[in-house]
Amino acid sequence: YLRAVVSVSGGRGTIVPDPEAGVHSLFRNVIIRDGSNTATIESLEDYNALTGATKHYTEQSSIEHKRQLFEGVQPTATETNSLYYGQAPSLTGSSSSAPVRTARTKNSPEVYIKLESGLLNGSQIVPVAVLDGVRLFIDTEDPQRALYLLDQGQGVGQANDSGVFTVAGTPIKPQSDIASSDFTVTGSTNTFTILTDLDCSDDQKQNPFVIDDILHIELIAGGTYDTKIGLITGFFTDGGKLGIEFRPQRADGDIGAAFTASASQLFVKAADRVSEQTGIFTRSDAPNAAATGTLAAPSYTLSGVEMRCLSVQPPDAYVSGIMSKSMTEGGVSMDILTSELHRHKQVATSGITQD
Repeated sequence: YLRAVVSVSGGRGTIVPDPEAGVHSLFRNVIIRDGSNTATIESLEDYNALTGATKHYTEQSSIEHKRQLFEGVQPTATETNSLYYGQAPSLTGSSSSAPVRTARTKNSPEVYIKLESGLLNGSQIVPVAVLDGVRLFIDTEDPQRALYLLDQGQGVGQANDSGVFTVAGTPIKPQSDIASSDFTVTGSTNTFTILTDLDCSDDQKQNPFVIDDILHIELIAGGTYDTKIGLITGFFTDGGKLGIEFRPQRADGDIGAAFTASASQLFVKAADRVSEQTGIFTRSDAPNAAATGTLAAPSYTLSGVEMRCLSVQPPDAYVSGIMSKSMTEGGVSMDILTSELHRHKQVATSGITQD
């Protein structure tokens, strides 16, 4: 078993290792070589893609639960506790003048996984002495390929500017103008608050936004939107409705001009959640200061990595015999069940596709 503590950092929203493979998705290539580093015993290229493509062949409820318990698989977004995120802070006692500005804490689960290796998972004994030991090399994967945005249901690397999504029910004032009078200044740092039509309890289970989300506005009448209206800095409830505190993305905080179209609504973009954002006005920036903030891109860390293997001590006669055989012209042969991932391009009516 490979043991490790997994941490996901950066990004906004519920970002986890790809649910198709869990922690396996963090490994691009796995190579096993002999102790002298002269011979490759097993090479698993595109290990994560291969594992993700074959997991469904053994899919059933008990196996799914085992993978969630041991392999870091989180298949769905959850507003309360999950493998990689703690419960959202309570909004009890919050108000427009005292919003909750704390983001969800991030957990670091410990995982135990069996590498999908013919050598390590075979039923035969591997003569380590003959191999002069065994070396295991693992290439970790780019976070853009390995991580997954559960809120949007897509890989992090797929969330480009076309990945705009509007959460249902987010119009601030349905079928009416959003005017500058709808906003209230809440402090010298030039943050504003607004009460939405979204129902939200104190546990934030119905809250589709997260701290550091970048708000955009969609001008329904004109079919356009103004980018980076504000950076969410806090939440509150008022009469069971969700309130949002945000820092306008303008030096002077004058946002009235952007809110003039009929039936406009706020939304966030998947692309903002899964990529680095620079030049952001943060809550600590003074009204006329320069934008100094940077929102980090998603990344992950593996720590405390250990490989735990079962070892046996064969009888002396067996060891002596196999060592003697390794010195002969015939050598020692092992039958290892290995697998590879093959890709090929195929011309189709719609162009070239990759299988």
